[in-house]
Amino acid sequence: MDGIREEPAADPVGDQTKQDQKSKNKKKIMLCAAAAAVAVIILVLLLIRPWEAKKPVYAYTSPVDGVTYTIEKLQQRAENVPGQAFLRVDTRLSVLQNSDREYWMFDFVYREMNGIALHVDRVESMYIYKNGTMAEYNQTAEDLEKFGMNMQIPANGDWTFTGGQPVQDSAVGIGTILRGTDENGTPLLVTAYIPFNP
Repeated sequence: MDGIREEPAADPVGDQTKQDQKSKNKKKIMLCAAAAAVAVIILVLLLIRPWEAKKPVYAYTSPVDGVTYTIEKLQQRAENVPGQAFLRVDTRLSVLQNSDREYWMFDFVYREMNGIALHVDRVESMYIYKNGTMAEYNQTAEDLEKFGMNMQIPANGDWTFTGGQPVQDSAVGIGTILRGTDENGTPLLVTAYIPFNP
C-alpha cells in the first residue's frame, strides 16, 4: 500500500551477534587495560627494586673541618712528606670476655717515621653501625689528658689510642681521625679504621 511504511522484521540472530561483538570488544579493552597496568607495575618494580636492601651510607662529617669521611676515606693512608712528621698507623683488635658480656678492645698505634716530634691536638672517633648511624666522640688534648694520656709523640716514637665497644651484631667498625701539629708547626691529619668483623 502506498503511504504505509513497513518496518523490517526484527532479526534476533543479528542483534545477538552485535551484542556478542560488543561484549568481546569490552573484554578485549579490559584485557588490554589489565595488561598495561601489569606492565606499569613491573616497570616500577624493576626501577625501584624494593627487594634489594638499600645499603646505608657510612659517612661522618667532622665538626672540626666540615669534611665528610666515609669508611673508604678513613682507610686512605696519608702521603709521607719530607720535612714534616709522618705517622704510620697499626691497628689491633681483640675480644675481652667480661663477667656479663664480651667487648671488642682496639688499639690504634701511631708510629712517627720521619724523626720529627708532634703534639696530638684531638682525636675524633666514630663507632659505625649497620643501619648507617654513628656514635661520635670528639676528644681534645685536654679531654684525653684527663685520662692520663701524654699528648706528645716523640720523634721516631709511638703513641697508642685505646678503646672498647660491647660486641654486638649491629656494629660495623671504629674509625679515628687524629689531628696534631709537628714541632715545625705543620698541621697533621691521620685517619684509620678497624672493622669489627674483618
